[in-house]
Amino acid sequence: MKNKRNQKNIIWKILLIIFSIVLIICLIIIGIQKYQQKKQQEYYEALLENESTQTQATEEMPEPETEEAPDVLKSLGIEIPEKDIDFAALKEENSDVYAWIYVPIIWNTIWTAQKGFRAAFTRKA
Repeated sequence: MKNKRNQKNIIWKILLIIFSIVLIICLIIIGIQKYQQKKQQEYYEALLENESTQTQATEEMPEPETEEAPDVLKSLGIEIPEKDIDFAALKEENSDVYAWIYVPIIWNTIWTAQKGFRAAFTRKA
């Protein structure tokens, strides 16, 4: 009977030691996370302070310069249409607007590519 009681006591002591170790490890992990969070908060506050001390330029972005279409495009028969784009209205909608990009569609190339794909994937009996 004393032998069983001693075994139970030993088991409880081992479990107590294991749970104590797990508790200590959990507390260490929580402490590390809190420390990292504190450092990140200090870094963020330093960034905000640095930003507020700098002078901010309030100039609007200049209108993009329009260039004449190169002679190469004209010699290929690609015409760039004149667009009257209201950048002020676009900037009101989205402040990230900077320029308008025109990409000409070359129908002959697209048509040739489509015919090539159709020919490649069509079985001839």
